[in-house]
Amino acid sequence: MASRNLQRRHAKAVQRKKVLQERRRLDAAGANGSLAQRVRRARAAPVHACLMQDSLFESGIGMVILTRKTGVRSFALGNFLVDAYCLGVKDAMFREVDEEQLETLLDGIGAGARLAPIDPAYARKLLRDAAAYAQSLGLPPHPDYAAVGPLFGDVDADACDVQFPFGYQGRPLYVVGPTESPTQIRRQIDRLRRKLGDDGFDFVAPVDALDVIEEPDDDDGEIDVGGA
Repeated sequence: MASRNLQRRHAKAVQRKKVLQERRRLDAAGANGSLAQRVRRARAAPVHACLMQDSLFESGIGMVILTRKTGVRSFALGNFLVDAYCLGVKDAMFREVDEEQLETLLDGIGAGARLAPIDPAYARKLLRDAAAYAQSLGLPPHPDYAAVGPLFGDVDADACDVQFPFGYQGRPLYVVGPTESPTQIRRQIDRLRRKLGDDGFDFVAPVDALDVIEEPDDDDGEIDVGGA
């Protein structure tokens, strides 16, 4: 079961990356002011929806989305990629979209794993705690998280009392993403080793990344699971 879950996670990550790349492309021409300024303007608008991919804790990774209604047909969208197994807030993005664009984006994300409504306080606490977990492993959140997170405005994370399960079977598990460069992989591994030692975490990686993390090839030629 664990192996199947991890393989599904890898396939979903490929689809998510395509969605994120397209969203960044569409966003490039529409920026008005700095990221932090745009978020500050939007955070006073009423919350429209708060969503999470419902497979996040099963697969270890998933999207958390907050939208605010900024006009009759306009919305501000904050999108956070959460790695519950190790990396915490792996990505953070902000977009201002119309109704059609919002529907298209949510359909694309929902195609990877179903989006379910959640309480904004739950979402904010999940992001806060995921970032804190990763930082305890020596891994900082995505650099845009500090700017995009304030889209939650006065939503109180402490209003949620859920305790989230981070790590995999009680240990940090670094799952190498399908588009991570050798430099990115090495950086994450080095940070984990400095904080936890060689035997303090596990990893999953495609065979072609194994030479980067100095582990022998796995016999099946597809995936490797082991302590780094």
